[in-house]
Amino acid sequence: MNGAMPSESEPSSHDIPALPSGFAHAPIWRRSVLLHPCTVLSLAWFLSAALYEMKLSRLFLYGLPEIIVALSYILLPFYLTGLLCAAVFGVVRRSRPAVGPPNSVLNVQRQWHRITWLFACWAACSAFEVVMFQGTPLYWKLTGSSKTYFDFGFSTLHGCLNSLILALALCSFYLYRTTHRNKFLLIPATCAFWTVLVISRQVLIVEIIELAIVFFATARWTFMFWARVSGAALATLLVFGVVGDLRSGAENFRKLAMTDDFPTWLPSGFLWVYMYIATPLNNLLHTLAHGVVSPEPTLKETAWLLFPTVIRNRLFADTVPPIGGLLVSDVFTVCSVYAQPYLDLGLNGIVIFSVFISGFCHFFWQKRSVCSFLIYAILAQCLALTVFFNHFFYLPVIAQLFWVFIIFHRGEHSMSPVATRCETVAGDALPASS
Repeated sequence: MNGAMPSESEPSSHDIPALPSGFAHAPIWRRSVLLHPCTVLSLAWFLSAALYEMKLSRLFLYGLPEIIVALSYILLPFYLTGLLCAAVFGVVRRSRPAVGPPNSVLNVQRQWHRITWLFACWAACSAFEVVMFQGTPLYWKLTGSSKTYFDFGFSTLHGCLNSLILALALCSFYLYRTTHRNKFLLIPATCAFWTVLVISRQVLIVEIIELAIVFFATARWTFMFWARVSGAALATLLVFGVVGDLRSGAENFRKLAMTDDFPTWLPSGFLWVYMYIATPLNNLLHTLAHGVVSPEPTLKETAWLLFPTVIRNRLFADTVPPIGGLLVSDVFTVCSVYAQPYLDLGLNGIVIFSVFISGFCHFFWQKRSVCSFLIYAILAQCLALTVFFNHFFYLPVIAQLFWVFIIFHRGEHSMSPVATRCETVAGDALPASS
């Protein structure tokens, strides 16, 4: 194993049978502090605060004291709940294997069969939407149609399809990391291509973050690893800018952002990223300063998106729609995940919501199964995007948990002896995982 002499307790190669056809070892992932729930949330909000403090836009109105107060209500309850969860589970680890014991193996054939069947259902339903709506948002944009990406897809069905293709991309990428077979990259690539066709940066960002978490957790962190990550991040930033320019136009966006001091020589993707990361904090601070808290305790603002569109329209037909937070500018409409709990319950709402998502994320962080690992990848993505949206209560994203469970239910097995020197997947011999 990597050139090291086997110890006396290790089984000899004659005692280690090859895995049955269709099985593969679950790759070991490390619980690095960089992937810990507290780190993910902290990095997201500290980055937003740091960019905001640069004050490169005339829209940014608030100072450091207001930022510190807001981050205290967001982060401190999250940290304390995390410590409590660690104590309950009886573990405080910096790095250790998280996906089962060394003899944990996956039934790859079963998972791939479920993935391909669900992918066929997604493809059929998506093709039906394209036919019924006579094209995709990218096609409409290129042909000068007055229709936009808001006009594409049937309500509820479209959100369900988005959650399905995201979950399929995540599970398929995990199988790629397990077997290193390129066919498992087809669905993640299809998902990325589809987001361009429908001009959906939100779905693209969710996919990129979830796959990045799986990649970070299963890769060796060498110099070349970080070089590739940096290159991929730069490419993603440029693509983000291109997609944004297709939707709004680069020059028009510069005027709306009021960024007189922003370097004009930088690609538009940098400006898009800067404004999209900093403006949610701006709107949250504006909501904390001027928002009117509901006179009666309610969860209307927070739980609004937890219901499918059809049900939501019936439940709240006779009520005033949620405002989602106060905006400094009507152009930038994102208020972060915490504006809605504040409008429902005041500062107590922010604390309660932080405690809830902290307990939820730390529970799956401590679990050891493959299914729990993939669920945590979804939840970590939700944490990273708390600056922008409430993906914990957004069905097109959080419904991935259901699809992951369907795909990996009873897909993990334990075999003896504890290690093998050969993996057999779908009849092909593969090198053993190190």
